Amino acid sequence: ILDKWMFRRTKQDISSDLPDEKHQMISVDIDKDLYDKEMRSLKKELKRANLSDDEIEERLSKFESLSFSQKQSAIYTFIQEYLDTGSKLVVLAWHRTAMEDIYEKFKKCAIMIYGGTDPDDRKAFIKQFNEDDKTKLAVLQIKSCAEAITLKADTIAYAELPPTPGLLQQSAERIWIADGKQEKLFYY
Repeated sequence: ILDKWMFRRTKQDISSDLPDEKHQMISVDIDKDLYDKEMRSLKKELKRANLSDDEIEERLSKFESLSFSQKQSAIYTFIQEYLDTGSKLVVLAWHRTAMEDIYEKFKKCAIMIYGGTDPDDRKAFIKQFNEDDKTKLAVLQIKSCAEAITLKADTIAYAELPPTPGLLQQSAERIWIADGKQEKLFYY
């Protein structure tokens, strides 16, 4: 009888004492001339009829990487200022190179999880972040950490945005506040 139906409840339906959420967009200045030049080049390449899907994806990825490199300094400053408060922070990025750059800068107090992380290491990193007071930063790849992971923190910062709203929403649900009284903070 129920084969045709799906029963879905939201978090708000299940628990009425969820913390409030605050979302903030942070603007970063980039080199507009370089951005425009790369955009024109990208458009020209995409108009070529003989590009494969892989070539298109590779070119789009290069363009998005340019975006990260343009805001890298501002991202580092934001992370350092946040960590100086003593609170834990979850930073999500789409590209592995962006994650690795962030991790390298803060590796003394950070963990990193991406699609190639060994499952046992993944569990150990999650436990380390949740239980070790010296581990203040979790650097995660959005696609590989959008499900089956729970981190004790109250703030997520996106170094890069995912290509779909669904991944954004799923990744935002990865943080858990133990007392449920603090608000969740999201920075984009």
